[in-house]
Amino acid sequence: METSRHVEYFSLQVQLGEELLAQGDVENGVEHLSLAVAVCGQPHSLLGVLQQTLPPQIYKLLLQNLDLAQDRVRSHVSSSVPGLMRGGPDGPAGLGPAGPAAAASAAGPIPVSEPPPSASAPGSGPSTMNEEDVE
Repeated sequence: METSRHVEYFSLQVQLGEELLAQGDVENGVEHLSLAVAVCGQPHSLLGVLQQTLPPQIYKLLLQNLDLAQDRVRSHVSSSVPGLMRGGPDGPAGLGPAGPAAAASAAGPIPVSEPPPSASAPGSGPSTMNEEDVE
């Protein structure tokens, strides 16, 4: 279930990512778009849109950054949601340090494939994402 705060965070990450890419700051732009994918309710749909709108080399960087983005989201969730770390250093019921935080963010990494060589025209910019892109 999406909260308004969740949707707001998602929208902010997409907006920042698009603005930074437009300014030529690829590294930070990709970081923000990766965070948007990590919190998106429909990550495969979002990745499909991004694959069609980003230049292939930037989309490839996005894919490479997804694990780090997911780790950052899990870390934030486990440190900011009270009670997730109950039960000692291995987390509740021996689930490991992340505890149920891993389940809160998607059950593991998002499997993605490399883009086809003609995924988008070089130099084409990202499209604007809307709240409908988050479920």
